Order: sequence, then structure tokens, then C-alpha cells
Amino acid sequence: MLRFVAVVAIGVLVAGVASAGGPLLAVRKHVEHDEIMGIGRPMHVTITVYNLDAAATVSTVTVDDTSAWPASTYTVSNGTTRGTIASVAPSSSAAFSFTVTSNAETTLGPVAAVVSYSVGGDAIRVQSTPAPRRPVVIHSESGYHDLTYAHHLEYGIFAIVAILMCGMPASYIVYDRLVMTHGIPTKVLQAQQVRPKAL
Repeated sequence: MLRFVAVVAIGVLVAGVASAGGPLLAVRKHVEHDEIMGIGRPMHVTITVYNLDAAATVSTVTVDDTSAWPASTYTVSNGTTRGTIASVAPSSSAAFSFTVTSNAETTLGPVAAVVSYSVGGDAIRVQSTPAPRRPVVIHSESGYHDLTYAHHLEYGIFAIVAILMCGMPASYIVYDRLVMTHGIPTKVLQAQQVRPKAL
């Protein structure tokens, strides 16, 4: 079965910095999922933390995306929604990832991930600002199968039409080339011609 994947970035780069100065961090949240979602289908979440400082390393960075995946609706199947990145080197990035599945019909909207760290004793919180995007509807099992079947049927019809539309001119050119104009029948007729004998 074909797998249609929509890759959606639901965060844009924003940053926070200590009042006393210090490393600047930026956050990006990225969710990958099937184009049509149903209960039990996995969603892969990656939260990337960027250290925009060219000299200082940031240590003990806490990533928290728990609010986006309430336990009443989602199950974490790989990893956790909250964890710690040991350090982020200067001018580099570190990623935190996990997989979730929905156990109920719901609509997934953009929810910010929160990253916290400290510089010189100052606590800093950075979060991804949700970008406008189409909500992801998670359907029931029967609804998911119905929509998937309809989607594949529509795609199959489109593929057949595209093949016919592109194939007809090509076949006509080949037919004209080999048969009607420069093709085998013409060559055969030329080979069968008999020159008149000179008197």
C-alpha cells in the first residue's frame, strides 16, 4: 500500500536570552505523519534545539512537549514527551524525538514545545511559536479505512488518466514514424520495386 506522508513544521524559530547576556537558543518542532490519520497511526515528533552562540556551550537543556499530547488521548510509544539534552555545542544543534499514537478521535492543532535552560543563574524558557497550518484530523478505524480506500482509488484513476494523456501522443508519434511515414511498410515497398531494364 502506498504511504502518503505529510511533513509539517509546527514551529518557527524563536529565541530567549538571559537578561545578563548569554547563549541564545532557538527551537523547532517537527511532526511527521500519514496524510490520512486514524486511531493507532504513529506520529513522529522531533524537537530540535539550536545554539546560536558561536562560543558558549549550553548544558542541561530541558525539553517539554507534554501539553501537546495529553495522556487521555495519546500514547507515547517510543521515548518520552519530556527529557533533557545534556549539552548543545556552539553553533550546533541537538534533537529530541519521540513517537506518539492517538487512542481516540481528535483534531491535532499546533501546540508549542517548551525548552528551558539557565545562564548565570537566570532561568530561560524558549518555546516554538505555532505556525498557522491545517489541523490534523484523527479518524476512527472505520473512517480511516474508508478515506484511505477513496484516496487510493482517486489516485489510481488520476494515474491512469495521466498515463493515457502522456502515452497517446507518444504512441501516435511512434506509429507515424514506423508505419505511416518512414516505417517498415514503406521500406518493404521500396525493396519490392523492380527497375525497368535498359533497352
